[in-house]
Amino acid sequence: MILNRSQFRAIAILSLLMVFLFATGCKREKKITGNAYIPRDVFVEVITDMHLMDGITNDMQYFRKFNPGDSIDMYSSIFEKHNVDRTMYELTVKEYSKYPELLDKVYDEVMMNLNLLKDKIEEDAED
Repeated sequence: MILNRSQFRAIAILSLLMVFLFATGCKREKKITGNAYIPRDVFVEVITDMHLMDGITNDMQYFRKFNPGDSIDMYSSIFEKHNVDRTMYELTVKEYSKYPELLDKVYDEVMMNLNLLKDKIEEDAED
């Protein structure tokens, strides 16, 4: 089948329109919401606290002073502090893992929190 000039132009315009609609449709920011999931700001705090807990329990200097007992139960106090449970945490992680760009943004904020804490500790140590 040979296309004439007007048919070719119509197909090209439709193709460009489809590409444009697809590209703009993909740019919508996905938000993870619902009662089954931990709100984003709380999720950031939970992960920040988890990394702090990991740092404390993995450092030999503090390991004997702070032994949480069963390593599986190590995060229970963090979940209680933030009024979430392990199931909510696991569901939230599972949902965020479907959207790596959102998880990257969460971890950027976690890293910023940890760096701010480090800077504050170093500043206090200098005083």
